[in-house]
Amino acid sequence: MSRRTATYLVLASFLNLSFSGCTKTVTVSLYESGHLRHNAITGVVLKTGEQETLNQCGGRFDPGSEKVTGVTTSGDSAEYKLGELSDVRVIARASGLALTLDVPSQFFPGYYKNPKPGKITYVMTHDGLRHVFDKRGGSINIATSTITGRNRFRTPFSVALADVDQVGVQKPDKLATTLLVVGIGAVITGVVLAIMFHDFDPMPGWEIDF
Repeated sequence: MSRRTATYLVLASFLNLSFSGCTKTVTVSLYESGHLRHNAITGVVLKTGEQETLNQCGGRFDPGSEKVTGVTTSGDSAEYKLGELSDVRVIARASGLALTLDVPSQFFPGYYKNPKPGKITYVMTHDGLRHVFDKRGGSINIATSTITGRNRFRTPFSVALADVDQVGVQKPDKLATTLLVVGIGAVITGVVLAIMFHDFDPMPGWEIDF
């Protein structure tokens, strides 16, 4: 293998690393993870315990005013501030399937934004236990209402959605990725210049004696 070919392979490896980017794991509620996709608001539960069902058109949420509005099944217009609610009832989707979900009002803005979901690396249950998945991560199984996957020993396991307190989600680390790209760019520039000077063949008579 020539020196130039080997150098190009090294550069290709650096470029592949830079485009893959860096990630970090953040701990969020399951609702904020992006894995439960917003589909429709079907009703609300007030902090007083009163429940209100919206008609087939569903409700609307205004992130600016943090209000849920809609028309009830009895035909009345309704408007609720998130501060008045304990839960917002929705039809959510995961893995292409739908389920009914009561989203706690404090998590609803994060749920409603539907961020691009990252890989679920672990789950924290209400009893404080942490369940870590292998590099493939966990996935939501709507049919069984669980998050399933394999541990580092490749043993299958699952955690009921009702038992999940928080999840660890892998997200892009923009700052680290930017620093990585800048660093790799500097290395690539240095290597390219080195190749150019190494391959430079001066014209006869241009030799410089020291």
